[in-house]
Amino acid sequence: MTDYISPYLIFYSIFIAIFILIYWINYIFRQKKSITKFSDKSHIFAELLMAISLLSSSTQISNYLKINQTIILFFSIGMLFYASINIIGKYIDENNYIMSSILAINIIIIISILALKYTNYI
Repeated sequence: MTDYISPYLIFYSIFIAIFILIYWINYIFRQKKSITKFSDKSHIFAELLMAISLLSSSTQISNYLKINQTIILFFSIGMLFYASINIIGKYIDENNYIMSSILAINIIIIISILALKYTNYI
């Protein structure tokens, strides 16, 4: 069933998953005070869950666990797409145009890879 998955999408998912894991682990260990707000804890948990699902669906871990790789990859990409759209407004309001640009490029890459794959261009 993995023949329906673009190799570009798999490599991109692995890259993003590793980046998210490094970012949040670094964030947790560099905090001067403990994270006490439930909304912060749930946000970090959701980000780590997204990274783990992206990584597991993009590697052979999902085959070992007998999970349909195609379904979990699209679920993970959906999580990434939602998270990118959800947070881009915060960075625009803060005039953080670097992060806004990175997130916009992320959204464009996801849409492009999916569109090109399913129109048989890649």
